[in-house]
Amino acid sequence: MYLSFVVNFEEGSEISFLNGDIVNNAIYDGHDNIDGRDYCLSSHFEYSLYEGIDRILDLFNRHRTKATFSCCGLSAYKHPEIIKKIYAHSHEISAHGWRWQNHVFMSLDEETVDINNTKQIIYELTGKFPVGWHTRSSRSPQTRQLLYDAGFVYDSDDYSRDSAYLCNDFSTPYAIIPYSFDTNDMQFLGRGNFLQGNDFFLYIKSAIEWILYEESLTDLNSYKIVTVGLHPRIIGRAGRIGGLKELLNWIDGNEKINISTREGIARDLISA
Repeated sequence: MYLSFVVNFEEGSEISFLNGDIVNNAIYDGHDNIDGRDYCLSSHFEYSLYEGIDRILDLFNRHRTKATFSCCGLSAYKHPEIIKKIYAHSHEISAHGWRWQNHVFMSLDEETVDINNTKQIIYELTGKFPVGWHTRSSRSPQTRQLLYDAGFVYDSDDYSRDSAYLCNDFSTPYAIIPYSFDTNDMQFLGRGNFLQGNDFFLYIKSAIEWILYEESLTDLNSYKIVTVGLHPRIIGRAGRIGGLKELLNWIDGNEKINISTREGIARDLISA
C-alpha cells in the first residue's frame, strides 16, 4: 500500500475582496459578510506563511519523508520564496488551480488559461513543469482532457475509491490518484470530528491498519492508497502539529508502508 501526504498551499489565492472578488470565503470566524477586505480571514491564511509551512517541513525533514505540495498558481506567484523552499527540500510541487476555486462553471477558454498559467508559474520557480493536478471542489467536463493535452500525467479529481487507477479515455497512459476528505486535517474545522492532534493520528492509523492488514492478503495487486490531506494553516497550529508527529513516529520503520509522492504513485502505475 501507499501512503501519500498532500500539503495544500492555497494562501493568497482564496476568494476575497483582496483578490478582486465580490465576496470573502465564509470560513473560520469570518461569517460577518464584510463588504471589503476581511482582515480576520486573510490573517488566518497568513498563518501558513509565518508558522505552518516551516513546522510541516521540519517534521518531514526529520523523518526523511517526501510529500506532494499541491499549490495554487496565484499563491506561488505571490509567495515564490515558499515554493522555492519546498522544492529545495525535494518535495513534489503539483498544481491546485490558479485560484482556490472550483472549475465546474468555467468556460473552455477560461479553464485553458487557468491550467496553463498555473503550470507556467510553477515551472518558472522550480525549473520543472508540474505533472499532477487537483481541482478544488468540482472539475468541469473538460478539465481532464485539458490536463492531458497540457502534458499532465495524473490528476486527483476523484473521491470514489482507495486505489489509484488508469484513465482509459486517452491514447497514452494517464493516472487517477484519488483524494480523500476524511483522512484530512479539514476535519478539525467546523465539523468537530477532530478535536485533538491525537484524534487525527488515531483516525489515519485506523485507515492504514485496515488496508494494510485486513485487505492486503486479498488485494495484493491493487494500488491502494491512504491519502493524508494537510493544510499548513490547519495542522500547522501548535495544538495540532503533534498529531502529524505521532503519525510519522508510528510509521517510521514499517516496511509495509510505502510513503510516496503522487507523482511516484502515478509513475509506478503507468509503468506496471
